[in-house]
Amino acid sequence: MSFRGSNYEPGLVPESGSLAGPGSYVGVNADGDFVLTSSAGSSGGGDADPAGSDNQIQFNNGGSFGASANLTFDDTNLAASRAIFGTTAATLTVAAGELSTLSAIDSGSNKYTTQYDAVGKLQGHVISLGGSTVTAGKLYYLAGNGAFIEAQADDDDSGGEQLLAIALNTNSTSHGMLRRGTIRVTGSLFNFAGLGDEGALTIGAPVYVAQATAGHYQFSAPSGSGEYVRRVGYCIDKNGAAGSDFDIFLLFEPSDTFVEIA
Repeated sequence: MSFRGSNYEPGLVPESGSLAGPGSYVGVNADGDFVLTSSAGSSGGGDADPAGSDNQIQFNNGGSFGASANLTFDDTNLAASRAIFGTTAATLTVAAGELSTLSAIDSGSNKYTTQYDAVGKLQGHVISLGGSTVTAGKLYYLAGNGAFIEAQADDDDSGGEQLLAIALNTNSTSHGMLRRGTIRVTGSLFNFAGLGDEGALTIGAPVYVAQATAGHYQFSAPSGSGEYVRRVGYCIDKNGAAGSDFDIFLLFEPSDTFVEIA
């Protein structure tokens, strides 16, 4: 290794060179040479004091250390008390069973973008309970025993007045259930056979609990004796058409009331 500096001699304090001023430090560069460096300050490394208070995360604030009480970490929990934004479609990954702490993502003030361009993409109020084995995209009701069961409009005890939710994956606790919000649903979960409602696949059309197949949806209101009519939301976007591969973007806002057909 070699020393670099102005008029350096062993036992003497080196004069400040062009790279360093009074009170400068001796450092080691990438080549392993000793060099004079500028004073370490709030924007440098070494023993610089951190910005902010205990647990506040450090960030680059105009070339200096910055911190905020709105972003903290205490070795266990990461807390952000302000909105988290993404400029493009973003994925938030959490450990299984931890989605329950993500209670709500408010979609009311967010611009509709391509972040909903694939089946299963969603925003809304997610609940995690029941421990039930479920199928992603299907419609369920919360039964008296605490389990989620596929809703069907053939009997008002099968989702007529109970809480409705859409499965997000295979387990109602580990992956959560959408209680209210927006989600893109595959067309394979919509009933058309014998209903004559293919033409109802239009943006703005209401969506109901299906009466023929448990866990499914339909655009026509059930009309058979003993069946019930309960709206679950509205189609606010679609890809494809009935009779072929399609999906819809569902505004999921289940009605609080239902009508039983005599």
